[in-house]
Amino acid sequence: MKAHKTILTHAAVFSVGIALAVVAQRPDTGASDDSSDAGKRRVSSSKTSGSSTADSESRSASARERRDGQESSSHTPEAIAQRLTDIAKTGDPLDRQAALMDLVKRLGPDEFAAVADQYREMDHVRGGGGEYEIILRGWAKADPLAALEYSANHGNSRENTSTVLAAWAGNDAAAAEQWALANHKGDGANPHLPSIIRGIAAYDLAHAARHAESMPNSRERGDAMETIARALFVQGADAAMA
Repeated sequence: MKAHKTILTHAAVFSVGIALAVVAQRPDTGASDDSSDAGKRRVSSSKTSGSSTADSESRSASARERRDGQESSSHTPEAIAQRLTDIAKTGDPLDRQAALMDLVKRLGPDEFAAVADQYREMDHVRGGGGEYEIILRGWAKADPLAALEYSANHGNSRENTSTVLAAWAGNDAAAAEQWALANHKGDGANPHLPSIIRGIAAYDLAHAARHAESMPNSRERGDAMETIARALFVQGADAAMA
C-alpha cells in the first residue's frame, strides 16, 4: 500500500514537472507578455498614483502655509489698527457695526486694549458710544477681569464697567455674580447688581427678579426693577401685567 502511494506521488511530481517544461517551451508567449505588461502597467499606475498623491499633499501643504501666512500677516497689530481705521471710515452705520463685530470676534484677549485705545482716540469724531460698547462686550467674553480693570481707568468708568459686567453675566452669570458680591463694601445697595441683572434677565428672569427683590430701596433697586419690567414686556404685555 505504501509502495503504491509512493508511485502515485512520484507520478504526480513527474507530471507537474512535464507540464511546467511544456509551458516554458511554448512559442506562444502572448499570455505571458500580457501578464508582464499588466504587471508593468500596475507598477506604473502605482507609481503615478503615488506621485499624484504626493503632489496633492504637497499642494495642500503649500495652500495651508499660504493661508496661515496670510492670516498671520492680516492679524498683526499694524494690520488690526489699519482695519479699525478702515472700519471707522465706513459711512453706513449698519455696515460699520457689522465690520466692527467681525473684527472683535477675531481678537485675542491681549489685543483688545490696543483696539479700545485706538477707538477712544477716534471716537471724538463720531461719538459712537454704541460701537465702543461692542468692543467692551467682546472683551468681557474674552477676558472680563482685564476689561473691568481697563473700564475703571478709562473714560466713563461707571457706564463702561456696567457694560462689561452685563456682558460677563450674560456669558458666565456665576462668575460675574461672585465678582459683584466680592467687590461691594458697605451696607447700601450693591451698585454692581443692576448690571448683573441686566445681563441675566433675558434668559433667566426669575433669577434676575430674586436679585432685584433682595436689594434695599434705592436708585440701584429702581434700575434693577426697570430691567425686570423691560424683560417682562419682551415676553408680552400679559406677562408684564401679571
